[in-house]
Amino acid sequence: MAELTELRKLLNEFGVRAVELAKSNLQIDRTIDGKRRKRVASGKLRDSLTYRLWKKGKKDVIIFTTNSDETREYADVIEEGRRPNSTPPPIAPILAWIKLKRIRLRNVDSENVMKRSQFKKKASTKKEQKDELLNMARRMSISIGKKGIKGIHYFQEAIDDALDEFDDSIISAVIQDIEKQLKSDKYIK
Repeated sequence: MAELTELRKLLNEFGVRAVELAKSNLQIDRTIDGKRRKRVASGKLRDSLTYRLWKKGKKDVIIFTTNSDETREYADVIEEGRRPNSTPPPIAPILAWIKLKRIRLRNVDSENVMKRSQFKKKASTKKEQKDELLNMARRMSISIGKKGIKGIHYFQEAIDDALDEFDDSIISAVIQDIEKQLKSDKYIK
């Protein structure tokens, strides 16, 4: 059986375009629950997006993934979200995110409402600062476990957009490969 060379070339182009669109989708500011949100902090996820094309039996398979195991699980959470009332996420990545985004602590004084919205002054010692950040990361982890996170479907939207762009090209590539197969068959003259 002849190889599907035209389709394989087109699938490679399709994969490159879908990854390009997914990277762009991650950088878009979105309104989620009435608040503007960015889904890019360090850019590790965005920079690790990729695709792989391989032959599985008689089929060509394309999979969209990341380059590293470190970002793979996180990519799924951003794509699909995290369901409410689930196990809270680990604290270490949240703590790293807090430091990266330079999130400042706020007062949580329940008695004085006016004081509540103010930023808290930095603790006097490094240990107190570290403890406060760790406490904030714990509270965020518990809140994420309780409330969940909405997914943004950045890769699915990118694949759908790329399919719209490549729709006619894929059909013509399949037809070209079928015609090559028919011409190369030794029983047909």
